[in-house]
Amino acid sequence: MLSFIKDKPYLNNYQAANRTPGLKNIKRNSVKPKNYSASVLSFKEARAQKAATLPDLGIANQTFTTGEVADLMLAGLEAKDKVTAQHSRRVPFYARALALAYIEDLRTSGVNISQNEEQRFLKETKIAAKLHDIGKLGTPDSILKSHKKFDLNGPEVKKIRQHSRQGAMILGTNNKLTKLADVARNHHEPLNGDSFPDIITRIVAVADVFDAIMSKRPYKKAGTFEQAERILRNDAQRGKLDAKLVNLFLNVDRPTYNQVKEM
Repeated sequence: MLSFIKDKPYLNNYQAANRTPGLKNIKRNSVKPKNYSASVLSFKEARAQKAATLPDLGIANQTFTTGEVADLMLAGLEAKDKVTAQHSRRVPFYARALALAYIEDLRTSGVNISQNEEQRFLKETKIAAKLHDIGKLGTPDSILKSHKKFDLNGPEVKKIRQHSRQGAMILGTNNKLTKLADVARNHHEPLNGDSFPDIITRIVAVADVFDAIMSKRPYKKAGTFEQAERILRNDAQRGKLDAKLVNLFLNVDRPTYNQVKEM
């Protein structure tokens, strides 16, 4: 056998016919078919059978709650802008505190509210508060993440103000979320405007303004409670916020901003 073949096991399928140098005298042994074991064959058959069937993601018969859908949408907002998403996670805590105060005020005035009604109202307020700013998915990053304070009459602020309408458009694509779309559309509407917001929208509006003042933004420092109280009362006097709700909120046992940040 030629020496260069003898020393290389991977050429064992070749045989030298004689010692004449040159590859023209080298013959290939007949190659026998590979003998796959039963386990290998069954594995290959199983893969072939699996590839021939339709995949099952396990979601066709799943029923998603509105709360779960809200969390998914909020995760999408967080992927775009963490500051806006964190704001949308804090607002529900303030909104819940105000909603509880509102329910207690109604009961004190003689209105009968069942536990089931209370729980439904609190749940709907929480979801609405989570999604009130979902329209900022359509706001350009250059504006959302800017470190400068824009002119209130400038084009950037006009684009920011479109988030209410954009949020209503997003939520309004499903007729089951019509009420949530109304909250997104009207949470900046003044009480003396063309569209009078419902009670959940008015609650979310107060919580929204409070957190916006208290939180640090790329273009401003965090405000104090005294500043927040002054602005809330001023907005109530100008008809931008519900005066009764503002008074309830400022006197309610609500979580502090630092507590909400840790939740």
